[in-house]
Amino acid sequence: MDLAKLQMFVKIAELGSLSKASAQYDMGASTLSRQMSAFEAEYKGRLFLRTGRGLVLTELGQKILPRARELLADADRLAAEIRGSAGVPRGTVRLAVVPSVTAPLVARIILEAQRRYPEVTLHVTEAFSGQIEEWLALGRVDLGFVLRPSANSVTEKPLARSQLCVVGPAGDSLTAPDEVDFSCLDGQSILLPSQPSNFRSFLEQIARRNGVTFKVAAEIDSVAIMKEVVAAGVGYALLSASTVQQEVQQQRLSIARLINPKVSRQVYLSTTAQKSGDLATREISRLIRQVSEELLGVVEEPSTGDAAPDESVSPAAEAFYVPNPE
Repeated sequence: MDLAKLQMFVKIAELGSLSKASAQYDMGASTLSRQMSAFEAEYKGRLFLRTGRGLVLTELGQKILPRARELLADADRLAAEIRGSAGVPRGTVRLAVVPSVTAPLVARIILEAQRRYPEVTLHVTEAFSGQIEEWLALGRVDLGFVLRPSANSVTEKPLARSQLCVVGPAGDSLTAPDEVDFSCLDGQSILLPSQPSNFRSFLEQIARRNGVTFKVAAEIDSVAIMKEVVAAGVGYALLSASTVQQEVQQQRLSIARLINPKVSRQVYLSTTAQKSGDLATREISRLIRQVSEELLGVVEEPSTGDAAPDESVSPAAEAFYVPNPE
């Protein structure tokens, strides 16, 4: 079986689009389409149907997709074992990060990885914590920054604690002070990710505990779009400061730290159980912990719960905060 074509099949199935998949393979959509047609002809079965919204799997495609992922994961593990036997980290390590830790940390990780492990390529994706947990469970990423320990992955100790801020448009009165009481969000238009979302559930739980009711202005599952919508004055977002650092410096957005209670979350590093023994993954995991400690300091894991909303903010969380320009 041609594993390259099998991998293309999985990628198209995940993205639901030939054009999106072809961009990742640096080939034209027509070339990728011919590859899939040859793959279907070889095994005498139709895998995709064209619809107005893109490509969808046929019944046969749905049946073989899980097996295809298993086969590719087995091939990756075998390749990792062979590379590991040589004692030199090689290959691609797929890292997924939550927006609250993207700015300086990921850039430093990539620079250090290039210097220490020239035969390792880092593939970095940004997503919300819930999506990353799902990718780790399915083996679609090797390492992920998540906001809670996961039963479907190998979770490390926390890397950082990220304090949440209210994010508003530039010049907004609510976010003009450095700090704002959580109670001030009562009745405000808030942008939230759609359910199911651990982050949204976390925020709504704190709101209920403090007698605050959000008016959900829109459900947005993209941080980049969320920031643009906030800048347009549609509603407020609740994000870490590092997520909007560039926009604050450009005076497109403004932020104020939430207090009474302070709201912060632990950021953990998790490894997919499918590649926890891979040499390259282990070395990149070790590098991430080292860089995080250098940039953010050591973060103590709370004794109970996940970042209790009224606990004091750690020095690492303060490193995420950038005040509004004067």
